[in-house]
Amino acid sequence: EEARLQAYVDANMGVSFESDPETHQRELEELWRASFPGTAVPGRPDSAWKRLGFQGEDPVTDLRGVGMLSVRMLIYFSKHYPKHYRQALQRAEM
Repeated sequence: EEARLQAYVDANMGVSFESDPETHQRELEELWRASFPGTAVPGRPDSAWKRLGFQGEDPVTDLRGVGMLSVRMLIYFSKHYPKHYRQALQRAEM
């Protein structure tokens, strides 16, 4: 199990948004919908992305370090632990 997780991290860490912008845009949109159901997904750039903790108006600029791994981890968290994800999101918005 640990080796499988490490392989996933290794394969996804540092994957830049620019490497597959259509797929990665869909993942950002999926994260938004999981976080704010029923709320329209904002364009890029838009200050609404700050609600998810992004520093600027374009979330892509915050993804340079770990790349899409961070988005994929948040999507996983929102799907598999929705109650805890909602609680964390509510605390972040305070």
